[in-house]
Amino acid sequence: PNQHGMDWGDSERLIQRFHVMAGLFIDKADGDNPISVVDVGCGAGLFYDYLMWYHPSKMAAGAVRYAGIDISPKM
Repeated sequence: PNQHGMDWGDSERLIQRFHVMAGLFIDKADGDNPISVVDVGCGAGLFYDYLMWYHPSKMAAGAVRYAGIDISPKM
């Protein structure tokens, strides 16, 4: 699955949306004050992939804790 199969537009628009979403919390997240992200309806987990690619140090330090949940077992 990818953003095209889920009708989310092209990759550039998807990344722009993820930049906006992450901008709400990423600067506040650190090891002493971790941020928990619960991605309900996460699909293939593309927001997790985004966080790992664009914010690897925050993810590795445990500053952002991600949990993805989807109703579809294939996701």
